[in-house]
This record gives sequence, C-alpha cells and structure tokens, in this order.
Amino acid sequence: MNIATTTVSASGPPSPVIQESANQSLLNPVDVRNTLTIEVTDPALQDADQVSVTWTGAPGSGPNGSLTTAFINAGSTRPLVSRLPNSLVIFNLGQTVTVTYTIIRGTAAPVTSEPQVVYVLPLAQRDLPRPFITQAEQSGEGPILDINGLTDVTLRINAWPLSARGQFLWLWLEGKNADGSNFRMRYWSAPSNIITDEFIRFGFYERSHSAIALHGLKDRSVLTLKLMVGLQGSLDESLAQLFAHRNYIVLTSAVVSREVTIKEAPDNANLNPVDAITHLTAVLNYASQSDDLVSVNWTAEPGTPAAGSLTTIAVPVGAMPMEISLRTSLVPFSIGKAAGISFTYRRGSSDPVTSLPWPLHVLPIPKESLVSPVIAEAKGTTELDLKDVIAGGTLALGIWLHIAIGQRLSLMLTGRNASGVEHNLPIWTDSRNAVHRAWVTSGGYSTIIPAVYLLALRPGSILSIVFSVCTDQVPGSAARTDFEVREYTVIDTR
Repeated sequence: MNIATTTVSASGPPSPVIQESANQSLLNPVDVRNTLTIEVTDPALQDADQVSVTWTGAPGSGPNGSLTTAFINAGSTRPLVSRLPNSLVIFNLGQTVTVTYTIIRGTAAPVTSEPQVVYVLPLAQRDLPRPFITQAEQSGEGPILDINGLTDVTLRINAWPLSARGQFLWLWLEGKNADGSNFRMRYWSAPSNIITDEFIRFGFYERSHSAIALHGLKDRSVLTLKLMVGLQGSLDESLAQLFAHRNYIVLTSAVVSREVTIKEAPDNANLNPVDAITHLTAVLNYASQSDDLVSVNWTAEPGTPAAGSLTTIAVPVGAMPMEISLRTSLVPFSIGKAAGISFTYRRGSSDPVTSLPWPLHVLPIPKESLVSPVIAEAKGTTELDLKDVIAGGTLALGIWLHIAIGQRLSLMLTGRNASGVEHNLPIWTDSRNAVHRAWVTSGGYSTIIPAVYLLALRPGSILSIVFSVCTDQVPGSAARTDFEVREYTVIDTR
C-alpha cells in the first residue's frame, strides 16, 4: 500500500532502473532491440504525483540522442514505468548517458532523482548479420558462388538489432576480374536503398541485380560483400555502421572438387575453436603423381601478425586422401575472422602450383568456455563486503581456450561512488597490456585492486568487471573476445 507523505525527499529519490538490462552501469544495445523501459524506483511515490523521465545523451549525440517525456500522473500501478523509444540507444553507441526522473508533488518544487549513469556498449560484430547472395551454396551461407548460367543475383541482409524504418544501406562487391584487374561495384547506396515497412514486416531487405558484370570475374577468385548501414538515419556514409563482410569463391567456368580441407571443420566453411584445441589437420585429396612434393597454406587475414599464417614444409606426396598436421596455435589468430586455406604441389622440375584459397571462418569461442574474472574476497558469492577489502582486493583471472603469449587484454571495473557518480577504474588497455609467459604456464594470473577504489564504492551499488581479449594479438581488433560481465553487489558491514 502507499504511505502518505507531504514532501519528496530533499536528498533526491533513488536512481531509475532500465528494466531490460541486468547491469545498470552497462547497456547492451541487443537487450533493448524491442523495448526500452525505465522504472521509477522511488518507494514514496504517491498516486497524485506527476512524473517525467529524462534520458540525457552523450555530448554530440544530437537532438535524437536525448529525450524528456511529458509529465504524467503516477497513478496506483507499481512499479511506474515509462517506455522510451529505443532509437535513443542508436545515437549513443559506445558512449555514456544519464537517466533520471523528476517528480512534482502538489505545489512543491520539482525534485529530480539521483542519476543512473550508463555506458552504452557498441554493437558487436557477432550480433550483426552478414550480407549474402541467395544463389550461393546453402542458400547463401556456403562458401561457393557458381556464376555459370546466372542472369541475376539477389543480394540480401537479414534484420539486425535496432533496425528501424528510415535507415539507409550501402553495399558493394569487390573481387578480381579475369584479366587481373580489380572489380569493385556499388549495388546499394543512399538515398535509394532505405529500410521501409516491408523490411519491418518480413525481417529482411533484398534486391535483385544483373549478374552480367560477375561473369567477368576470375574463376575461383574471392568475391567480397561489404555492407554499411546508417543506423542513425543519416545520409552521411562516414557515420554508417560497417557490418562483417562475407567472402565467396566464385566459379565462372568449371565447378571445383575441393582438394584441400580441414578435418576439424567438417562443413568446409566453419571451424569451432573447441574442435581444434589439440589437433589441426589439413586433408589433401587431389590428382597427385608419385613424385609430387606438397605443402599446405593457412593464410590469416591482412593485418594479422605473421605467426597467424603458415606454409608447411614440402613433403613427398602420400596416398590420397593425405593428412598434414598444422599448428593449433594458428587458430587464435583467426578467431572471429577467416583464414585462407590452400595447398601447393611441385611436380618434377615444373614451377610450383598453388590452389585458389577458400575462406575458413573460425567461429568465436563459445561463451560457456569463457570464465569471467572474479574478486577473491567475494568468496564465491555475488556480494562484495567492503570490510573484506580494506587492504585492497585480489582480482583472479584464469585461462581460456587458445590462450597464448602476446594476446592483447582490456580490463575495466565500473561502479558508482557514494555520491552516485560514475566510478570506473581502467586496469588494462589492449594497446599496452598482453598475456605474458607466467600467466600461460601457471594457468592463471591475479592483480590487486587498490583499496582506495573499492572503499569509495557506494553500498547497494553494482560493481562490474568488463574483460576482453584480442586473441589475434592486434590492439583494437574488431575480432576481440568479450567475456560475460561479472557483477557484484557492494555491501558494507564494517
């Protein structure tokens, strides 16, 4: 029941809650892909009170990145919630926003709640679909696009989180022509290609185009689809979100029998890193001759350190199919990316012959295989008592699949201090910090969290541990591995 009071607390009502988010300091845009709901948390709220909610976007987010709702009567339903347009999130990706509510009681002056400071995470590439051509193998998901006999091709992109009416699309194809020249053709661009009600209704956008230009591509060359979407509804292409690209091997003459495959990737398209922990095996099956010398090539994407690629030592050919072992240490360099797989044979005194590489997509490490860092003083619980961290805290980190020396690390603690202000502690950044040898050999590592940081946390607030690893050893890599955010409720029994 409601408790009658005459005034709103002068110190300010408690901060609001974003119902869709388990972590009030971090907002994953995927969680609000359908709704964005703000809960008014003041326990003293009265039926006759007038309430307004304010979402204050980051500087530069523009008028579409902030909103203050009209005042409404609180009524008797609890909790009182306000539904905001989730488009607010689009204009604040990768930035910090503040959410508050304001209460007017009778003729008293308006009182504003304590702020809820939220960092809106960027959209992760793994949450965005890749464009595809429906005529390619496996309804567009396979690696081969046979151009032979095609008069047109259908380019499609499926719905993504926070897709909305009025967003523009840019899509182009890149490859190699038969004469060795570069092929680059834009198929979609603003303002002609735009999301409409049709997309909202059916969940995909597609257009058919003539395939004539594609018939001039080099046989068994790589054709790349690149897509950008103007999530903010802007015609400015420089503001658009780049989606992960898709590669096809195009056939413009004879159909390929794939002559080299990866044993641990039975679909000849994707490699689950879980399946390549102890073994990574290339399988040759081609029209060999007894005097052939053969080697296998694993080529990481451009920008990957040299250790992420390998050409094996040439060995005499054996009976077909023939297996050649590769280093499992190649795998982490291509997690979340694609490696080019090919082989080379030398026959007698002839020049070496190398097959056209095909893209093997190395999948992200499964979430269930990633153990987030823990604070030892929490003693295996989800609560952190400040009495236990008077001398500081111990942050313990384990190992993960394909951990290796040199992998780049990012680590941050986020929370709120006694005044309700954002209270964050960057510990590692991927431009400066990396896995070292002792970590790998000992099976774990720990670091000290300063007591001055921990003791400033507000009791009742949430302390979050945000940890990620760039397994390809490239700082700022888009293919980083994000661990689940570990959360602790701060208590104080001192």
